[in-house]
Amino acid sequence: MSENVAVVIGRVGTGKTTAAEEISDRIEGIHVDTDTTRLSGVVPLAGRTEARYDAPENRATYALLAVKAVSALERGLTPVLEGSFSNIIERNQLLESLAGWTGEADTCFIHMVCDPEEARRRIQERENRECASEATTDTYDDMSFDPVTDEWLASHGIKRSSEIPDQIDGDTYVRVDNTGSIARLEERVGDISDALNQ
Repeated sequence: MSENVAVVIGRVGTGKTTAAEEISDRIEGIHVDTDTTRLSGVVPLAGRTEARYDAPENRATYALLAVKAVSALERGLTPVLEGSFSNIIERNQLLESLAGWTGEADTCFIHMVCDPEEARRRIQERENRECASEATTDTYDDMSFDPVTDEWLASHGIKRSSEIPDQIDGDTYVRVDNTGSIARLEERVGDISDALNQ
């Protein structure tokens, strides 16, 4: 059984996919994201060809994401889950789904944030290339994101770390500001990967 689960969360355009893919490569984990899970798993099962992004589809997507995480853990691999997890319900459902399956595994929530104008620019740039995400700048503007509060963290026994820790020891939450250069992001991702590997 793997010892860690990484969960990369945040609004669209904050660099979740880039961070999750890089972390997964560095720790030889399994990257599982909501966009691909939705489009290749949930939508075909529902007999549709396009995503609706409604509440039932969202619940099914996050549930399937958790199933994939458990499968990775049982094979001794570290799942690197990626999705907005924009509301408390989605975060609670993930933790409930993993409870009892993760054993001694620690969960590290990596909350990606960045300057709103930079996020919008990134979203516009990716509209011109093939990408699993169908998010637009309108999606960004319309999206609500429940804050990750100290009360919520405490209720689940998750400690807030103001800096990327040297190692993940217990369930942990860390906020990563991804405004700026790709080199800076790679440095932060390297630190997170090292902590997950300890």
